[in-house]
Amino acid sequence: MIGEIILFLASVSLGKIYVPVEESGFRLPELSDLKPLSQDFLFTLGNASSKLDNIQNMQYRGKVYLGTPPQEFKVIFDTGSSWLWVTSEDCEKCHDTKNSFSLQDSSSYVPLDLYKSLQYGTGFAEGVISLERAGLGDNPTVFAENQYFVLIQKDKDFENMKADGILGLGFKQLSEGKLPLVENLKRQGIIDQAVFSVFLSDNGFGDKDHTNPSSMVIIGGSDTETYGKNESTRYVTAFETTGYWSVRLSKIQIGQKEVVKASTIAIIDTGTSLLLGPSYEVKEIYSQIDKDFECQTSSGFLICSCGFFTSIDDFPLLNFTLENYSFSLTPRQYMLKQGSQCQLLLGSLGEQSIWILGDVFIRAYYTIFDMENSQIGFVGSINKDTTGNNNFNNGNAIIIIIGGVVFISLLGVLATKLINKYCNRRGENPVSYIHLQPTQSYQRL
Repeated sequence: MIGEIILFLASVSLGKIYVPVEESGFRLPELSDLKPLSQDFLFTLGNASSKLDNIQNMQYRGKVYLGTPPQEFKVIFDTGSSWLWVTSEDCEKCHDTKNSFSLQDSSSYVPLDLYKSLQYGTGFAEGVISLERAGLGDNPTVFAENQYFVLIQKDKDFENMKADGILGLGFKQLSEGKLPLVENLKRQGIIDQAVFSVFLSDNGFGDKDHTNPSSMVIIGGSDTETYGKNESTRYVTAFETTGYWSVRLSKIQIGQKEVVKASTIAIIDTGTSLLLGPSYEVKEIYSQIDKDFECQTSSGFLICSCGFFTSIDDFPLLNFTLENYSFSLTPRQYMLKQGSQCQLLLGSLGEQSIWILGDVFIRAYYTIFDMENSQIGFVGSINKDTTGNNNFNNGNAIIIIIGGVVFISLLGVLATKLINKYCNRRGENPVSYIHLQPTQSYQRL
C-alpha cells in the first residue's frame, strides 16, 4: 500500500516555521526471484509522511494551504523545482488526488491571463497561472499573500505520485522570475531569512513505524542542535543562476579509488529518492565494487551478496567532495539490504553530465538551503548513527523503487540542452555555470 507523507506546522518562533515530517512508503511485494522493479514503476518522493506500511524512506510529502478560507493540500516539497501547483476540482484528466482546489470556495483567488504547460520527463501538467494566499503546516497561522501558483487543469503520467501537487523550493530562475513561496514569505516579512532546512529521518525502510524525531522542514532557519551531530556546518556555494540547488562536484571516491569523471556539478534534491549519476561514472563505481565482492547487475542496478560470508559493513565508503569538503556515505546508507542480498541505491542518468544527490544523501546530512547567500550548509545528521538498518523479513527479493516522477519530472527534462561551461576547479569564483532548462510554455488565454 502506498503511504502518505504529511508535513505539518508545529510552531512559529523567532521568524522560523517548523514543519515536522513523518514518513511512510510502500509495502514490499512478494517476488520469487531477485529482481528490481523496472523503470516503468516510477513514483515521487517529497517531504513529510503519515505512518503506513513498509518501505518508508522513499516518499516525503507535506501540507500547504491555499485560499480564503484555507484549503488543505498534501504536496511534494521539492528542491528540484520552483513552481507551486495543485489540481483543480474541475480537472477531468488529472491523476487521482485526495484534495483539489475549488476556486469558487475562495474569496482571494485571482486567475491571471496565462496558461502554463510544464513538460516533465515522464509526464506533464498544465493549467492557469494564478495568485492566492498560501500557508504551510498543520495549523497555519502564517500566510503569504499573492503567491503565484499554477491551478492544474490537465496532467498525465503522474499516476504514481501520491500527492495533490508540488511545492517547488528551488530558485526563481525556474519559475520565470516569479517568487517561489519561501522568497515570497521573506519579501513580506513573515520569515526573517530566505532560508529553509531539511531533516529526513530514517525508519530503516519500513522496519520502524515511527521515528524520533520526525522528519522536519524548517522554513526561515535551521536547528542543528536538534537535527545535527556535534560538528560544524560546512557551507558550499550554490549556483543560483541555474535555478537548481547545484554545487561544484570536485571528486568522487569509492573506497580508496577515485572515480574518473567528466561531471562537475551535483544537484541537491529532496524530490529524488536515490543517488543518480552519469552512466559511465555509475558503471565505474559498480565495477570497483564488483571486483571485490560477489555481485550481479539486474535491470541496470548492482546487487551484491552480503550475507553469510560478507557483511554489509565490508563494503567501501562512497565519498563525494563538494568544493573542498568531503562527504562520505557508509554502505548502510547507500545500500538496501534484504536477507543475504544488498542493492545499491544508485542509478544512472544516462549521458547527463551531472549528479543528483537525493534523499539517500540528505538522510545522512542535515541540509540548510540558504537563498540569502546562495549556499548550502551540511552537518552530519543524527541519522548517521542508525541509518541503514535495512533488513526485510517479508520476502526474498530486493526491490529498488526509482523516483522517476521524482528525479525526472521534479527536476524538469534533463535531456534538454546542458551548457558546457562549469566552475573553476581550483575553488575560485565560478566563471560560468550549467543551465538545466525545464520544458515549459506559456499561452495567452
